[in-house]
Amino acid sequence: MDSCPICLDIMDMLSFDDPRDHTETCFRLECKHAYHTKCIVQALTIMNKKCPSCNPEKDPSTELSRDGIIKRVLRELKKEDDVKLIANEVEAAIRENKEALETLTRDVKEFIEKRKKELEFDKKKNYLLRCLSQLRRTIKSAGKKKDPLFEAASSFTNTWRYNRITHQERMFFGPTKAWMISRLKFPYFRMALY
Repeated sequence: MDSCPICLDIMDMLSFDDPRDHTETCFRLECKHAYHTKCIVQALTIMNKKCPSCNPEKDPSTELSRDGIIKRVLRELKKEDDVKLIANEVEAAIRENKEALETLTRDVKEFIEKRKKELEFDKKKNYLLRCLSQLRRTIKSAGKKKDPLFEAASSFTNTWRYNRITHQERMFFGPTKAWMISRLKFPYFRMALY
């Protein structure tokens, strides 16, 4: 579908000469230009009830926007033989690059799995998780020995914000180390290749 000429968001109808008069979110004017209903109501109020896309000198089917002119020119240039040739080369280069990236990704995953075993990564991660679990149980037990307020606060296990950091981790270790603990609990590997 086309984009609204006013807000440039996608519409659920064609921007010109759609066979429907309106949809749930869009409306077509008598000149056959279509807009989001909300957008055109505001525009008609400001523009003395004139279609923003119409030009009295031209037929309304002619797209007057900068994007329309660019699309039309690029469509014509796309037909040129030398442009087609280079476009085909770009397609081939994309395929080759994609294949190389897939191979590289597979190799890196294999290397990471091998190094994880060598470094006993899973064993160390499980040890960290057991230690954190033991800390939560110890805090909860100590809170029960105090009074109901301590017990309630020590039993609160909700995570802080969206980072998978518990309140206990944040309070005991500070935000920086708590973030590091979160990254260790939920590790991922990311690498830019540029």
